[in-house]
This record gives sequence, structure tokens and C-alpha cells, in this order.
Amino acid sequence: MSMNPDRVFHKMSSGRVGNIPTFRTPDDRYARMRNVWMLPTLPELILWMTRSGFIDIEILDKSITTTDEQRSTEWMTFESLAEALDTADPTRTVEGWPAPRRAIIAATNP
Repeated sequence: MSMNPDRVFHKMSSGRVGNIPTFRTPDDRYARMRNVWMLPTLPELILWMTRSGFIDIEILDKSITTTDEQRSTEWMTFESLAEALDTADPTRTVEGWPAPRRAIIAATNP
């Protein structure tokens, strides 16, 4: 996440599908990551931003995170998304959660 000099905040977040403002908390890991504490729906993420004082909230992109973009490379040699997805059902993580989705949001901090 970042704030440019015009006070526009850019946020990229993992989340889950849903029209109701809610979130889930993984017990231990999400897609083999230990640093994911909450998986909000997009309405929940917008609610958090609104409560934090942001205005002019705009959804720039929402999409499924793919193994083409989230992959091991010669510079990042560890396991990546392909190893975190259930081989029998790639729409779910190895822990049973829905596969990662991404939202990119811009907002103004007045």
C-alpha cells in the first residue's frame, strides 16, 4: 500500500468473494502464508477504509490471483502459489480456503 503526494492511497489486498461486509480469520495459515490475518470481502474492506476516513474509494481491479503472476523465478526460488493450491481443486488452498483473489483500490485521504 502507498500514499502518493496528492494524498491518494493505493491498496492491493487479498480477499474473498461475497457481497456482505464480513471477514474470516485463518487459524494458522492461508495459502501457506503465516502473515495473513484476515480475509475480508470487498464490501468489508471498503467499510474499513471508510471508517478510517478515506473518501472517493474506487475499485481499480478485482481478479483471481493466477499462478502465471505469482510464481517461483530465478530471483524468488521458494514455493509459490502453485504449491499453495489444492491439487485436486485449484479453486481452494491446501488449507481448504478459497484460492487468493486480489483487489486494487484507490482512495483519497483528506
